[in-house]
Amino acid sequence: MSDIDSEIRAAEETWTLAMTTSDEAALQDLIDDGALLTHGSGNMEPKAPFIANLFGRVQIESITRDEITIRPLAPTVVVAFCYQALDLRSRTPDAPLRTLRTAVTKVWIKREQGWRMANYQATRRAD
Repeated sequence: MSDIDSEIRAAEETWTLAMTTSDEAALQDLIDDGALLTHGSGNMEPKAPFIANLFGRVQIESITRDEITIRPLAPTVVVAFCYQALDLRSRTPDAPLRTLRTAVTKVWIKREQGWRMANYQATRRAD
């Protein structure tokens, strides 16, 4: 496993932990300031609204992801995988648990501070 591969896998694990623990500070560090993020619904947002809307509306309870594919394309790395189950609940009282299945593509870019996610694209899966 290359250094880049190990670094990206670590960044992805940090992302997953931040999403399931509502760690806004960790996502602030991971997401590049110029990032564009597209939800499975098709809504596109820059970094600040994405984080605010994500944690303002839902609590992600668990994430099950299949194996990730990592493709270094200097100076970026493209990562692709599927969430087999992204379990979330609205932050309204007594909200039911929903499970989403999505295909995800991310672009990571190396900055002075380390790897930062520059693009996130999620597409809901029908199966």
